[in-house]
Amino acid sequence: SSNTRAYWFSPGSRVPALGGARSEMARVGRLALFTLYFIVFVDFFQLSFVFPLLPKIVEGFGKGATEIGILGSVSAAAEGIAAPYLGAWADRIGRRPVFLIAMAGCCISTTLIGLAPSYYFLLVAQLASGACGGTASVAAAYIADVTTPEERASYMTYFQAAIFLGLSGGPSVGGFMNSVGGYRVACYTAAGICAANLLCLALFLPDSRAYREGALADGEASGPAAEAEVGDACAAPVEVPRLPRSAYVIGVANFLNGIGFTAFESICILYIQAEFFDGAPDPATLFCSHVISGVGVVGLIVNLFLYSPLQRCFGLRGSILLGGLCAAAGFVGIGIPVSKLWFFVVVQVFVFGDNIMSTSIQTMITLMVHPSQFGK
Repeated sequence: SSNTRAYWFSPGSRVPALGGARSEMARVGRLALFTLYFIVFVDFFQLSFVFPLLPKIVEGFGKGATEIGILGSVSAAAEGIAAPYLGAWADRIGRRPVFLIAMAGCCISTTLIGLAPSYYFLLVAQLASGACGGTASVAAAYIADVTTPEERASYMTYFQAAIFLGLSGGPSVGGFMNSVGGYRVACYTAAGICAANLLCLALFLPDSRAYREGALADGEASGPAAEAEVGDACAAPVEVPRLPRSAYVIGVANFLNGIGFTAFESICILYIQAEFFDGAPDPATLFCSHVISGVGVVGLIVNLFLYSPLQRCFGLRGSILLGGLCAAAGFVGIGIPVSKLWFFVVVQVFVFGDNIMSTSIQTMITLMVHPSQFGK
């Protein structure tokens, strides 16, 4: 009915904020935001099908730890190089077109991983996958476009929750499909899910350009909430937008954090094999899938129930410090191979801290920069 359509599509239809309170003024209807969250959920669901299987695939080509590390580094480097360009491109032509292109590339690259006849073919496929892997940052920029600084942290928690909901189910499903039909079946299924997600994006997600242009006119980048939280960093020029130095500082910090995370990501299964399973790849791969599913559950709990009160209590800067300390403690614990249970628990401690820190950083950087540079 017309009333139903108005409820879902009109800018006055708000998504409630965490804790039962209603958000002040998201500038898109419920369907648009729920579509975005669903797309992000499905994207990470299908991506996490394949991630735990990559070391086993590499070993199947007769390669070892060095090649597994190179594979992870190539993918991360490609994403790190491509993501700023995707973001800047999204600032110019809109979030939706970049979303569509990146997701189509992800679908193709996942198919290529399933088809890979050799390690070097797999390396090229992972390079393409990394280059198309900047969809999360584009989605975060979309949320920044359609929310005010005051409400942005709450909406970012829904976004992070969608990511971790996908991670909570994808690895276990992918591991099961690998045990039933092999890794190629898991890859082809992930590619099919990605194609369906691409169709959903094309049909239901409106572009945020009109809302971003409204934010440019309103000058939201220098609102009072931003000034209270980040001080002088919010004073980015409006007439000639430039990234403030504090944004580059955050970039360097994320780079250093990413080195540790990528190293862990690359050698996790090898570490598990060596320390807990006497070098056996299959049980190590299955256990790693369960660990990643646990990561998804913890991330979901943090974003839906814990982040909002912690952020209100500590603020953005305090949340970043708290999250960083917890993540560092988790990393130290990971390096002490006491038992499988210990490993599972300390990984979740790391995820708890990293999730609080990353959500706060994503929110803070949108308060530091002009709306025309959210994507970048």
